[in-house]
This record gives sequence, C-alpha cells and structure tokens, in this order.
Amino acid sequence: MIYSETIPSKTGETIPVFTDGKPMHSKYNPQSEHFAENAGDGFYVIGGIGGSYHLKSLLDSLGKDSYILAVEADKESLDFSLETGITALVKKDERIQFCTAAELKSVLQNLYLPVLYPSFSFLAQRAWETHAQDVFLQIREDVQETLSLISADFSVQSHFGKQWQKNIIQNLRNIKACSAPFIPQGKTAAIIAAGPSLDKSICELKQNLGETVIFCTDTAYQTLKKHYVEPDYIVSIDCQNLSLEHFRINGSLQKDKKACIILDLGSSPDIARFMMSQGHDVYFTSSFHPLSKLASKEFNIPVIDSGSGTVAIAACDIARLCGAEKIRLYGADFCYSSGKPYAKGTYLDSIYGRSCIRTSPLETIFSALMYRTELMDCRPIFSNGLVNPRTSSVLNSYSNALLTWAENNSYRLKDGVFLKEYPGKSSLPDQKPVDAEYFISGILDNVQKLNEKTVHDLKKDEFFYGVLPYIAWQKKWLKDNNLSIFEHLKLANSAIKRYTIRYEE
Repeated sequence: MIYSETIPSKTGETIPVFTDGKPMHSKYNPQSEHFAENAGDGFYVIGGIGGSYHLKSLLDSLGKDSYILAVEADKESLDFSLETGITALVKKDERIQFCTAAELKSVLQNLYLPVLYPSFSFLAQRAWETHAQDVFLQIREDVQETLSLISADFSVQSHFGKQWQKNIIQNLRNIKACSAPFIPQGKTAAIIAAGPSLDKSICELKQNLGETVIFCTDTAYQTLKKHYVEPDYIVSIDCQNLSLEHFRINGSLQKDKKACIILDLGSSPDIARFMMSQGHDVYFTSSFHPLSKLASKEFNIPVIDSGSGTVAIAACDIARLCGAEKIRLYGADFCYSSGKPYAKGTYLDSIYGRSCIRTSPLETIFSALMYRTELMDCRPIFSNGLVNPRTSSVLNSYSNALLTWAENNSYRLKDGVFLKEYPGKSSLPDQKPVDAEYFISGILDNVQKLNEKTVHDLKKDEFFYGVLPYIAWQKKWLKDNNLSIFEHLKLANSAIKRYTIRYEE
C-alpha cells in the first residue's frame, strides 16, 4: 500500500496522500491538472491511478479509438484508488482499464493489438513515479518484456498470416471421414524427430517396433523410410508449401502400409491432396490460430498444443490425446552434434548435400546454418550420446517448451521416457466431413459486419481475431499506415472471397 489517507483540495475534491505525507495531486484544483499534453491517439500504459484526475485529463484529449491501461502498485493501492477522487467516474469510460503491477504482463498481452493503434506510450504520473520508484522501474521492465513478446508474435503473424488463412480455408475442403489416431493399451508412443541422435537411436527403435506406436514428424519421415521403418502416424504443422518435399519418397522405398497423416488446419493443403492421392488417410487438428479455433468449435476438430510451434511437441500432444501413458522421444535433441543439424536421410540433409561443391563443402553449408545465431554448449535433456552438442537460444526455448508441456500435462521424465502420473484416456473424435462452404459463408458475413462496430467492440469479437493474423500480414506488406482497421477488414473479406474461388492457390 503506497497511500496512507485522503485530504480535501481547496476546491473540495478528494486527494490521495502517499505514506511519506506528500499529496499525489494538486491541493488547490486537481481537476485542472494537465497530463501528457499534445498526446496523440494510441495505446497508453499509465503508472499511477490515485484520484484519476490526470487520467481524466488524458482521456479528454484522446480520440474515441484510443485506450489506456492504468496500473497501480498493488491490490490495496488499487482498491484505495477506486474509492478516491473521480476514479469511479473515469472507470465508466470504455477506453480505460485498471490493473495492478502484478497483473500488468497478462493484461497488456491480452489488450494491446498493434494493428489497432497508431502508437504505444508508457507514462507515469510524476508524483507517483517519485514515490513508487521501485514499482515504476519494475513496470517499465515488464512493459518492455511484454512488448518484445507481442512484437515477436506480431512478426510471425505478419510473415505467415496470409498463408495460414489460405491454408485453413482450403484445408476445410480437404476434410474426409477418418478414424481418430489410437494407441492400444500397454504400447509406448514413439515420437520421432529429426535431430542427429536419430542416426543411432533408430536401431533401438527398430528393436522395439512391436511395443510402439510411431508418431513421426514430417522432417524425420524420409529417414525412417530409408531404414525401412513404417510409421503409424506422420505429423506436420508447417504452413509452407516446401513441407510437401518431406513426403515425396522414392517409389522403391514404398511398402503396403499406409500411415495416417495428421495435419494442422494451417498446414500446406498440397500435403493433404498429395497424400490422399497416394492412398493415405488425413486427420486434421487445430492449432491456436484464431480462425482455426473457430473451425474447431464449429466442427469438433481437436485443438493441439504445439508449444512454441514445434512439430515434436505437437506430436507429443497428439499422443497424449490418444491416451499415451508412455512417450519415448527419438531425435528430439534441440541441439547440434558433431557439426550436424539433422539426422542422415532427411529431406533437409539431402537438399544441403546436393548444394555442396568443392569450394563450399557440406561442412561449410552446415556451419552457415548453425551459426546464424550464437551457439552455446549444452547438456541435452531428451537424448544422449551426442558429440560436442551445441544449442542456440531458439532451440533451447523449444526444449524448455517441451518440459513445460510435460509438466502441464502431468508427465514426468525418467530415463528418456515421459511417464503419465495417472492413467491416460483417449479423447480424439473420429473425423467427419464438414460443410466448408457454410463455414466460409459465415466467416464472410461476420467479417463484413465488423465494419459496423467500434474499435473497442472489435476486441470482443471472435471473428475479428479470426482474420487478425491476415491483417497483420496485410499491414506489413501494404506499407500504408494511413489505412484504418476497417479498410483492412474490407480487404481481408475480399481475400477470403478469392480463396473460395481457388484461383489464388
């Protein structure tokens, strides 16, 4: 609690007093207090609430589409502020929300959407900043950290937003009847990734084929085929068309067994079409992409946790939803070994091999790939026997994400195996054909209606979030900051119409 009491101003308003006896606002006429003069429209994080006279001043100077997140030091101070000055009146404005410093990160991440606001500002009321210096510094650090996360997410959306939207809409047409993935009782789910340790651990896998159900990541598929190991399921979540190359196998390696392909709705639709043409069943799952989640809710498509977008974690989560009590990882290294980024026989391994020449041998190409970012020594968690293992901050984050996934889903790691702390239960539904045209028509109708809403109402509408990644891409590539969010929505609606005709595949 940073406040001790309230006192009346000369004009009769209530003023909060800090614990050091100093008032937060003017003792003469707090309503005349000016704050952030000449402030432009945008999103604001404001440190300090108190009597909210400064917040009222800022709100009066901002347009209807701006927003303020006002932060107080702790819950006691926030509760005190809500009963002080004109805070109760200010709170009724739809352009403002209050929170504590402890809540700031999560609230800011939910509220701040870069596509909606022309600018972002962090300010603090001067007297509050002076008194609560430690809290102010922590808030500033939390704001910077949260903005970095939002920026990284926005960067991914602006790069893949268009591809995701096209893929999801086209893949809805690819959905056919398909039995749900299944793990017989007592069998271990083997998750096959493409790390360099797979070169050795594949021998162990071949010795235990009768005891395992194999969930192979797309990157490791060709390696398994070259070792004459037939996976039960192949998992792919990448939206890029290049991922199809993981599935193009020399005909001489084909056997009669037809693995079921498990795809994210945002995956390349070329994979579904190609593998269906080869006689494979294709089972679709949903990611946390908002448009994909809308389809999931409409058609009972299971939502898969892929951590930070890692196919190995997605495969683990699918095995979990199949009721797996034991999950063994193969090739999930999240590091490089002996100067190699991948196991032998992967599509990526072969494509780099074809690229090497005398003046640029394979070692040079691998080094250029690995040393894009700084490397550090590591001790792999999910594999052993690696020589001089090195990792990067990105790969390390994937490893940590898998540990977090295991903890959140009650798995413990023992001798390279995830063990369920209680009996697993299958919860995946059989896949049924869907009415894609009905869903697409509904999306078009609801996106068109978004133009009748206010900016604040957009943030409450699930259909707005459904097209938000596409708008992030659109905003980046049009490079026109003068376009309003509603003009972007009209363009996004037109884009969905084009995909339904399919001349822009």
